[in-house]
This record gives sequence, C-alpha cells and structure tokens, in this order.
Amino acid sequence: MNVKLRSVARVLIVFSVIVTLTFLALSIPPVFATPIFEDGFESGDFSAWTGTGTSTGGMLTVQSTIVKEGSYAAKANDTDWYGEARCYYGLSYASNLNEAYARAYFRFADDLPSDTDDYMRLIVFRDMEDYTDRVYVSVDHDGSNPVLELGDGTNTDQGSTVIATGKWYCIEIHADYSTGDHELFLDGNSEASISGGVSGETVRYFYFGIKNSQKDSGETFTVYSDCVVIDTAYIGPECTLNVNVVGSGSVAKIPDQAIYNWGTNVTLTATPTIGWSFEHWSGDASGTANPITVNMTNDKDVTATFTQNTYTLDVSTVGSGSVNLNNSGPYYYGDVIELTAVPNIGWSFQSWSGDVSGSSNPTTLLINGNKTVTATFTQNVYTLTTTVIGNGVIIRNSTGPYHYGDTVKLTAVPDAGWIFDQWGWDLSGSTNPTTILITENKDVKATFTPVPVGGYSIQISTRDIVQPAAAYSVLTCLFGIVLAALRCKRR
Repeated sequence: MNVKLRSVARVLIVFSVIVTLTFLALSIPPVFATPIFEDGFESGDFSAWTGTGTSTGGMLTVQSTIVKEGSYAAKANDTDWYGEARCYYGLSYASNLNEAYARAYFRFADDLPSDTDDYMRLIVFRDMEDYTDRVYVSVDHDGSNPVLELGDGTNTDQGSTVIATGKWYCIEIHADYSTGDHELFLDGNSEASISGGVSGETVRYFYFGIKNSQKDSGETFTVYSDCVVIDTAYIGPECTLNVNVVGSGSVAKIPDQAIYNWGTNVTLTATPTIGWSFEHWSGDASGTANPITVNMTNDKDVTATFTQNTYTLDVSTVGSGSVNLNNSGPYYYGDVIELTAVPNIGWSFQSWSGDVSGSSNPTTLLINGNKTVTATFTQNVYTLTTTVIGNGVIIRNSTGPYHYGDTVKLTAVPDAGWIFDQWGWDLSGSTNPTTILITENKDVKATFTPVPVGGYSIQISTRDIVQPAAAYSVLTCLFGIVLAALRCKRR
C-alpha cells in the first residue's frame, strides 16, 4: 500500500472512531451527581436521620395518610405554640461544606402565620458550635399574607408568593458561604435572594420541620414533609411527564418513570398503529422529529398526534364495461371494498387482475395499502344459423364472427324451377334481400316453392343479374321454358 492510500485509510479510521464516539455520547443519558443525603421516608421511620427532637408538646411521625410520592411522608404536629417550640428532623455532616443545596416538599395542613409576630422556620443550615442558624427559610407574614422568607441571621428577603394550606410546595435553599450569596427557590423558580450576606462559615448541621412559631396558645399547627434531598448542586423540583395521544398510536418514554429528577432527559418515541402515521408533537414539545428529547425542568405535558393514513384504489377496465364500488372513499387501513363488474350490453366480464384475481363477481378487496384493480371484459360472439326449406340458398354479406349491433344482409336465391316464398323464425316477410340485426344468437329460415306449371311470372332484378348464381338460375328457367314450347309446337 503506497503512502497516499495509507493516509486515506488513517483518515477513514479516525472518522469512523469520531462518528462512533459521537453516537455513543448522544445515546448515553445525562449523569447526575449522587446527592449527599436524601430521604423519602419510605423506610417508614426516621432511621436515616442523625436525630429528631421535639419540645412544648410537639410530635413527629412517619405516616401514610398524606404523601407527596411513594407510601410515606413525615408529619410534624404541635399545639400550644409559643416561644421556642420545636419539632424537627436533624442531620449532622461528617465534614463541613462551604456550599450546599437543600430541598424538601412541604404541605401546610391547618393554619399559617396570621400576623407579623408569627413565623415558622422550615429549612435551616446551622453552625453547631454556637447553635446559630446561618441560612434558613421561614413562612413569615408580610403584614397581609403568609409568604416565604430567606434569612442568614443578618439579612432577610421576603418572597411574593402567598402560601396556602392544602397543597405541596417544593422549597429549596442555596447556602453559599464562600460568597455570602444565598437564594430561595419555590417550585423551581427564584423566590428570594441575599447578596453579600454571611460568609466564611461552613455547613455543619441541617434540620427541617417546625421551629420558633409564635402562634397563640391552644392552636394546632401541622406540616407534612417529603422528598428531602441535600446536594452540592441545584436539585430542583421533582417533575412529572404526562403523555397524551390523539389518534391511534403509542409513546414510549426512556427512562419510563412516574417521577423525574430535575434536569433529567427523557426520550419520547412515537409509534403509530398500523394504518396511521405520526404527525407532530404539541404541548411542552413541538415539531415532527421522532424521537425527541424532553428536558425535565418542570412538570410537562406532551401530546403526540397521529393521523389515519388514506389509501388510493385505482380501478380501470379493458373492454367495454364499468366497475361499481360499495365505498367511494376515502379508504383506510382495514376497509373491505366490494367490487362489481358490470359489462356493457354485448360484452361479458372475464376476469380481475392487479390486486384482485380470479373471475368471481362481485368480489372483495382488503385495503392495506394503495391498490390497483383491472376488470377485463370480452365482446360476445353470436351465431347466425340459416335453414332452407325447398331448393335454394341464402347468401349473406358477412360470414362473421358476429357481435352485438352487427347488421347482416341476407339474400334468398332459389334453384332453377323454384321461387323464394318467405323468411321465417327470427325474420319475417318476403322482402328479398333483407337485413337482420344481431342482438343474440339468430336462426333464420328461407322457404322456397316450385315454379307452378302454366303461366309464369318471372322477375329478374338488377341484384339477381349481378349475382352469378341467381343469373344462372334464371337463364336455366328460360331455357327450360323455350325447350318445352318447341316440343309442343312439333306435336
């Protein structure tokens, strides 16, 4: 192999490797970091936590009555709140963190802070050396409504979303002790932030639940919690992907999960039912590409629309006739069409060809694609049979074959001593020559009678003169008459 060929081969090998690696890279799903900690309470207890605690009548349980997902959720319930009441789940870290994200779902069951003196801390990063809450999120009161508030012990920033009871909220805080920039996210959207706040600290302890509410004595406060995750990167809300189908087909999801972590790429592949075609995506996806990738950054609703295929049925004829259909279309997969061949008069149906064969009439055709059918008709052939009574012949101007609508000229020519009398069967009268119209098989009779002895009435037409056989017969008759007269004279 010369140097030039070796160079080309190296280029092709490198190109193949690049294509292969590119395909593999595109086919590998995104890899997400393993969270530092997560718990959905599916163990049915608090065994994943370093410790739990209550005070002033608080109660912590893992229950299955109201859950965000799965079978269990945590429930913090407290009464007679006043001052430093607590009901929390705690988690210590083996090593300190300069930056962390914490996310949990909360549902408020009964009541929320109703005046500016009321507040409740939900998520807290705490320094356990001095028991200071470094970064936290609270349900606070802005003077009109309960809202979320982000604080770092020195600065606070209130959100604008009014918090209500009876629904789940995804609450996530970002504590960045290297810059002092902290942020609060509500259902995946930035709700509040602190810039240049407390820094130079580390995360040593995390807890969430209920702490420091100023509710009046005798009131009950209940919070449900689920899907707790702590990580060094943004976690985001858990997302659902609802797929709808319009028309007939299905959509495969890879991975196929009820709940997706924020940022997960999901591949959707639309597969039409036979006889249908995929048309387009709508909702939180668009276009006609198939498959597509949906990035889960929130709950999404995608619709795949399929349209029913229409097929053509091309019918043609050979000969003279037509084809009747019990369905003029449009035609869809699985339709059964009845075809009836109708010959024109004087013709007969012979056979089908194309996507139908045989000679059954009517016949049926199953539509499972575009179809072409030909009906062949053949022209009928009829007979003309002639019979002579007496002595003579029938001369016809055409010997056939005979088809519907043909006209045949018939001439009756008597032998010598005979005369034509009349036509019979499918002809009548004594007109000679005459014509007969072919509409079916025909039978014609010509009757000849002997020339009577005595007076003669001989008529020679121009037609008979030009017909050699007729002229010969006439001359023969004349010769016989003359000979008979001479014999009588001699006597």
